[in-house]
Amino acid sequence: MQRQTLLGLAGTTPSKVLEVACGTGRFGTFLRDNHPQAEYTAVDLSPFYLQKARDNDAYWVSRQPGPNKPAPAKFVQAAAEALPFEDGAFDAVVNVYLFHEMPAKARREAVQEMVRVLAPGGTLSWTDSFQRGDRPALDESMGNFEALNEPHYVDYIQTDVGALFEEAGLKPQGKWMSSTSKTLSFTKPLSS
Repeated sequence: MQRQTLLGLAGTTPSKVLEVACGTGRFGTFLRDNHPQAEYTAVDLSPFYLQKARDNDAYWVSRQPGPNKPAPAKFVQAAAEALPFEDGAFDAVVNVYLFHEMPAKARREAVQEMVRVLAPGGTLSWTDSFQRGDRPALDESMGNFEALNEPHYVDYIQTDVGALFEEAGLKPQGKWMSSTSKTLSFTKPLSS
């Protein structure tokens, strides 16, 4: 399901990629397999996830052939709602399975931050659980996840995530569905 996020970057050759909420860093290794020369930076709020992500990245680097191995990734502890980077610092931003974990206000702030750090002309690829309307036959039962310690899920499945990114200034590029995951991609216009 995570690899589906790569579809949002298809046809691009980013030089500086930011992954927001990298978790254990497993998706980062998939991303680096496809863009091995890109400078990769990963952010997560959890120091424990960041340590596991560092370990996964070190293993990935160690397995690269030849003497000119890609540089290790950079890891930064930060919240998605307060990214410690300059405006336009990355030409690609990716986010996998975060929004269903966030309250509405934090979700909106995270969108603003991801768009802020994305360079004009850059691509954003976002993946999370499908939402109401994506698989209409399942709409009635989707809210049951709230009972499984997912307190923000009911609000999430009713939120138009694409509209959040568009309101923040991005242009939609693609949508992919697979199993229970949805990926959306956007570009940031060269001028506003």
